[in-house]
Amino acid sequence: MAIVAAAVQRRGLTARAMFRDELVVIMDPNHPLASRTWIRAGDFAGVCVIGYTVPPREMSWYRDVLAPAGITPGRYAPVELRRPSSKW
Repeated sequence: MAIVAAAVQRRGLTARAMFRDELVVIMDPNHPLASRTWIRAGDFAGVCVIGYTVPPREMSWYRDVLAPAGITPGRYAPVELRRPSSKW
């Protein structure tokens, strides 16, 4: 058994969804979109998106939301995740 973030399509394996994630957008409170209750795919056109070091095409928010809508962010800034130096 394995828990994975992306869909697996491989012969001999069966995948089952455990849950659906809620996508949350984090931005400066002064950003023009900050006052909106809902953000739509088109709102990402031309803006800088900060995310993990994984290429956007492999991220669910891009693959499932932006790509089907034909939206490309203006810039993608990857940020590396690091484990804290102290023990958990």
